[in-house]
Amino acid sequence: MSIYNNSNYNTFSQYYLNINEKVQSNKIFHKSKLLGCGYVKEFDIINECGWIISILDEKEFYISPETFFYDKNCLTILSLYPGEKVIFEYSIENGIMIAIKVYSCNGNEDKRKRLEEEAWDKYYDEYDECIWCGKSCTEENHEY
Repeated sequence: MSIYNNSNYNTFSQYYLNINEKVQSNKIFHKSKLLGCGYVKEFDIINECGWIISILDEKEFYISPETFFYDKNCLTILSLYPGEKVIFEYSIENGIMIAIKVYSCNGNEDKRKRLEEEAWDKYYDEYDECIWCGKSCTEENHEY
């Protein structure tokens, strides 16, 4: 079963709406940052949100659409995938722990690329525009 079915979109959208009401993202990035390590529990590429579980205490950290992702060489990446080990900076806003920057520790780039391509294809088929830039581009002439 694909992780890109409609029930996942609705679940993540509901999480996002509930959390977004409690968090003003423009304020969170100016607060003090804490460091954690864990793994990605789930991640929705299309909505750019998900959850990280801390290895130390099994607490959940929200990945918002404003979160930045980096590979093990500190280069920007577009997505994460379930099970990926990460180190992350986070902040706490109204009792919600939010990942600000996420650094992949063991990124399987082939797996990431495959999942991103599946999401890109599904999104393009449904909305006739690119998931990353919002335009009607193709993979060959993609604009970031």
